Amino acid sequence: PEIHTWENAHSAIKAIDKGLGRLWDEELTEVQKKQKEVELHFFRALLYFELFRTYGYALYKGDEYQSPCPSNQIFTEIMNGAKIASDCLPQSYDETDRIITLDEGVEVTRPTQWAAKALFARACLYAASPLFKISAYNEALQYSEAVVKGSQFDLEPKYSDLWGINAFDNKELIFGVRLASNDAYKGIHPTEHLYKNFESGDVRLEPTIGKTDTGFNLNKPVDHIIPIFRYADILLIYVESKLLVGDTAYANDGLNKLRHRAGLSDVEATMDLIEKERMTELAFEGHRFWDVRRLKEGSKFFTTIDNISRTWDDKYNFYPVPQN
Repeated sequence: PEIHTWENAHSAIKAIDKGLGRLWDEELTEVQKKQKEVELHFFRALLYFELFRTYGYALYKGDEYQSPCPSNQIFTEIMNGAKIASDCLPQSYDETDRIITLDEGVEVTRPTQWAAKALFARACLYAASPLFKISAYNEALQYSEAVVKGSQFDLEPKYSDLWGINAFDNKELIFGVRLASNDAYKGIHPTEHLYKNFESGDVRLEPTIGKTDTGFNLNKPVDHIIPIFRYADILLIYVESKLLVGDTAYANDGLNKLRHRAGLSDVEATMDLIEKERMTELAFEGHRFWDVRRLKEGSKFFTTIDNISRTWDDKYNFYPVPQN
């Protein structure tokens, strides 16, 4: 996240609520109005999820956005919006309707019911994790399984084909953003800890990290395609949920499907191996920062980074809410 997440997310939610209120006065067909309404509910739920995982609570519409709501109430708000989107959005679009241009050089894939189910699955996984302790693992399993087994998405045969400005049409991308240029990743240097997380023979290493005489370089070209939801991420949510509800056979199958693409041998799924796989497969896609927090493992991973000692307190699991 960045320091303005609180302000920016709430401002966007207010704008969406105003848009929903005047939508039916616009000169659109009934079909267009319904499509726009459902898409706005999806984006509203996605914004509330960002506030949920970043701060643990948010302001809510009930009192002109001045009433702080606890995490369980915001989780319900996320679920309500995702449910509307999941029930009403189409499974896919024609190629001419698939992309929304938001601004010059910024494109986003139009959300489908699979994107809504992916949001459902991720929100439920976070809610059920030790940080929030909301009973939702079965729901995380239900919606991740729907995407994994029922959608048109699947793993790309080659991991390296997922990246680059021309990779917006790969069969793994469920919902994402394409930027003509992006300086956000300039100057980022991977840690030795991440480098050592890759097993010998893992074909994902070279497309992700390069080792130099002075350290490590970021090779993964995530500066153009930003995957908000991709199949591998939802597959790992499915694997984690399967493991935690006691279905180890399916957890093994899902985890090893990813490992086979990476050129690695079979393993039996454990939480440690799932975390390791998420760190490797999803590196620099904005997940590790949150995985450590939702699992309350900051004292395990963030007290020493590349031999540099750091202080950890569990209050760091959430960002501080701006006083203004």
